[in-house]
Amino acid sequence: PRHRSLRSVIEWSYGQLSTTERQVFHRLCVFAGSFGLNAAERVCAADGVAAEDVAELMSRRADASIGLVGPGDGPVRYTLLETRRQFGVESASSRTELTQAWRGHAEYYTELAEDAGSALLGHDEAAARAQLDAELANLRAAHRWATEAAQTDLAVRLPAALFRYGLWGLRDEVFRWAESAVGLVGAQQHRAGTRRRQEHDQALAEFRELDRKLIRLSAQRVAQLADEQRPQAPQAIPGSQTALLTREAHKKVKHLPVRRLFEQIPNLLLQLK
Repeated sequence: PRHRSLRSVIEWSYGQLSTTERQVFHRLCVFAGSFGLNAAERVCAADGVAAEDVAELMSRRADASIGLVGPGDGPVRYTLLETRRQFGVESASSRTELTQAWRGHAEYYTELAEDAGSALLGHDEAAARAQLDAELANLRAAHRWATEAAQTDLAVRLPAALFRYGLWGLRDEVFRWAESAVGLVGAQQHRAGTRRRQEHDQALAEFRELDRKLIRLSAQRVAQLADEQRPQAPQAIPGSQTALLTREAHKKVKHLPVRRLFEQIPNLLLQLK
């Protein structure tokens, strides 16, 4: 009974909307979680509905009829109750209307991911990460649709853009997105995937070279400390033994995290005495 009365309320509320408002409502149903006004304008402004009309409608109908204003001190965000979202999907006049909205949604969030992914390398890194965190539900929904709809370009570009973001906490998930996109037609030759593989290989090569340099410096420092701890016999360690000491230090140091590399030198020295 409660479910039936809730649906009756939703149906009554839906009946109060104009034709344009219903179009916008249907298109809003492709969002997952919360979303901003810019995203709503991008996705909903089509087929005679202007962006300014979307903004006006959102401000006028930001209540139980369409959406709820999300909490927080930042920019205003909207969300749809799941019951209303499901009703909106069911009541859409055609699947074509929803498909167009899904495409616009996936395009918007792919571009957002690319812009934020580039910002992760600059001074706005913290803001870019916060933006991606806030939009994670929509990023997931966008990639899911792109993969299921065999939209190779979007399905490849999205995880490629989130490569660095994924390394910080969602590596397995973002990599699974990439793996699911690889099987789509044309994915292997896609420029985004090729570029990301090249960047990954370059970054790995640079890290390994840095690792080698730190290992050499660490080994030299270990040998130096060994000499300094024997001031009464500065010539007590022949060159062959010093070389052996350096090789042993290489073996012990090279697999340690870089941030702890130099912290381990005194301990290594004690172990090699």
